[in-house]
Amino acid sequence: MFKDKFNEEMQNIKVTAERKAKLLDGIKVEQERGSSVNFKNFIEKRWFAAVAAVLVMVIVSVTVLNLPIFVGQDDMTAETGSENSSEVDTDEEIKFPTIAHQKGIPARVSYSQVYQLFSAIYQTENKKYSYKNDTSEGEMVWEESDDVIADGEALPGGMGGDTGSVKGDVNTTAKPTDNVEDFSTTNTQVEEVDEADIVKTDGKYIYILNKNACTVKIVSANKGKIKNLLTIFLSENDGVNQKYFYNAEMYLTSGRLVIVYEYYTNKSYTKAKIYDVSNPEKSVIVREVSQSGSYLSSRVIGDKLYMFTNEYIYAKPNENDKCSYVPCVSVDGDAPTPIDDSNIYMFDGEVNRSYLTAISVDTVTGNIIDSKTALGGGSQLYANTKSIYVTADRSSYSYAAEAGTPELLTKYEHATRIMRFAINSGKIAAVSEGVVAGSPLNQFSMDEYKNHFRIVTTRYDTYTTTNAVYILDENLKQVGAIENIAKDERVYSVRFMGDTGYFVTFRETDPLFAVDLKDPKNPKILSALKIPGFSNYLHPWDNGLLLGIGQEANEQGRIEGFKLSMFDVSNPENVSEKHKKAEAYIDTSIGTQHKAVLISKGKNLIAFPVKGAKYYVYGYSAENGFEQKAVLDAQSIEGMYYYTDCTRGIYIGDFLYVCNYNGIISYSLNDFKEVDNIVF
Repeated sequence: MFKDKFNEEMQNIKVTAERKAKLLDGIKVEQERGSSVNFKNFIEKRWFAAVAAVLVMVIVSVTVLNLPIFVGQDDMTAETGSENSSEVDTDEEIKFPTIAHQKGIPARVSYSQVYQLFSAIYQTENKKYSYKNDTSEGEMVWEESDDVIADGEALPGGMGGDTGSVKGDVNTTAKPTDNVEDFSTTNTQVEEVDEADIVKTDGKYIYILNKNACTVKIVSANKGKIKNLLTIFLSENDGVNQKYFYNAEMYLTSGRLVIVYEYYTNKSYTKAKIYDVSNPEKSVIVREVSQSGSYLSSRVIGDKLYMFTNEYIYAKPNENDKCSYVPCVSVDGDAPTPIDDSNIYMFDGEVNRSYLTAISVDTVTGNIIDSKTALGGGSQLYANTKSIYVTADRSSYSYAAEAGTPELLTKYEHATRIMRFAINSGKIAAVSEGVVAGSPLNQFSMDEYKNHFRIVTTRYDTYTTTNAVYILDENLKQVGAIENIAKDERVYSVRFMGDTGYFVTFRETDPLFAVDLKDPKNPKILSALKIPGFSNYLHPWDNGLLLGIGQEANEQGRIEGFKLSMFDVSNPENVSEKHKKAEAYIDTSIGTQHKAVLISKGKNLIAFPVKGAKYYVYGYSAENGFEQKAVLDAQSIEGMYYYTDCTRGIYIGDFLYVCNYNGIISYSLNDFKEVDNIVF
């Protein structure tokens, strides 16, 4: 059944140069961005993606598929057959595993079953697009997972224990240094769930990550006075092969600096380097943990790191090398070890040649606690203290197991799979899967509240867009929904606040929708405030007030600058824009970068970088609205002029520090006069 469904899909695909270009473009995007393949999205990419696809097609055609470069469609079709394939025997029977589904419940998959599946997929992709009705072998039986986490309990399995030696003179009971209590932290979505960033502080020291130079600067901050103490180098150059870095960010927790980044040699890996910084001037490395795949996202809860990667299996599986078809983990540079097959899962629905892998690490000891990997891939991640949800766009080029494919995957062209992982003190359990139509904008589009998962999506159809709110139970079965909202518009921001959800759509004006979610089975729109412009980011400010940061626009929808809005949401049935502050011709994308926004109700600060080496500082009062406290000139720090995504503002006590990877400027919060500066 599995093979027959797959063959049916493949026979509908025309083998043309255009199709090959799309496929190879998709593979390239999968590797670089860690998302599942979705050709509808690829077609909409910018023109240079097409150029890249052609280049990749030429390379793969010559080096992998042995195809001639300049051929007609008929010639290219013929070349994919057995006569010119050195790796595939077209007479060899392709054996797909038979999959019996238990809907919505993940099942463990053995090494041999994964090998058979990936081998069959690889063989099929390299054959002509015509097939025989071969019989399937290797039945794959679904078992109900016993990996259920209760409060205070630990999961069996995983990769716990001492996985390597601790380096240097390390404090294994590390705690934060003697810090100033009054300091800012990274602007995160969920309380008690930390998110990685490029600047961190413990109230005494500032840590700045330079993604370009692959270094971390540790700087002391003493009442505005700045001193560079130490530089940590993250070089992965082994003297032979230069390894390139991507997506670097870091955490600061329990006297540990945890740096997470992606690097590339023959394929992508993601590494967490853990340093003991209980004495920052004498920092020592605790451990290095690597997992195969492109970095998707991570979270730190308590002193436990959860790290997620996507990995696409390009090559033909090698039965003697499990790391050729199973994600692998390495500790302190040791040889990679495949994740145990008791921790490999398959959900219902679609399967392509990719994995979503999660590992958890104790940041104090550096030990790996647990690992799980699921066939498929991920694109967006939401986490709270008990669950991690990962979404994946529906792939239009995948291998559907029709017996268990959720109805929406066959009903809608544009749908999103959701995977839920339960977590507890580092233990991870793959629990359930669900499907909704459309796709979420970002992590703020998702939320868990009172054992229900809420998600706002935008659905792209051939001629229009619509939006929806879905409510799912703890097994990710839909219990309530509102669909067909704001036709021809798309979602720009979302924020959930208890029993109410707020989201903004935009085309010409900004409807801010307030949705009553108190009854999960019967959600309803309470109000829709329409005003010019839109908010990219929504943030709870005070009781009954919701801050919006975004773009000002005229009545025709033309962007004219940035805008701050303070919405009165004390009565969700009658939401109003109480105050606004718009700045024309100011270029900032800050609303799309929530970590770059400094917000403190206690300090009365709303601050963010603006292109042109400026840092804007506002305050807010119910009587006077938004007040511009300062426009700080940061031109003395190279690199601040053009970029906002690498600039952060933090406060420690009564001092503001504007930082990027080239330096820091400190200011007094009393009068915003410059106190000190340092250029790296």
